[in-house]
Amino acid sequence: CWLDTEPFAPQRKYLLKHTTRTVPAKVAEIESRLDIHTLAQVAGGGVLNMNDIARVSLNLAQPIVCDSFDASAATGAFILIDTASNQTAAAGMIRAIEA
Repeated sequence: CWLDTEPFAPQRKYLLKHTTRTVPAKVAEIESRLDIHTLAQVAGGGVLNMNDIARVSLNLAQPIVCDSFDASAATGAFILIDTASNQTAAAGMIRAIEA
């Protein structure tokens, strides 16, 4: 869920905060967004505005130890922090884990 009043910008730098770890992160791809009127997944398009809910892929500078949100909410959730403003930009749940 995009929480920042500023829209997502791919050139911005973000930090992923997961449990006690904070690592540099980049949104690799916006796979889809949820249309809140129809509850259908819509192709990503690269734009996220405040309160948009999206499925994204992230690239992390370092690996983290995590679980899917369904298995453990404590280790399956994260926030993204905008490094320029130090504000929480997004909150997320981990659904698929790839090595």
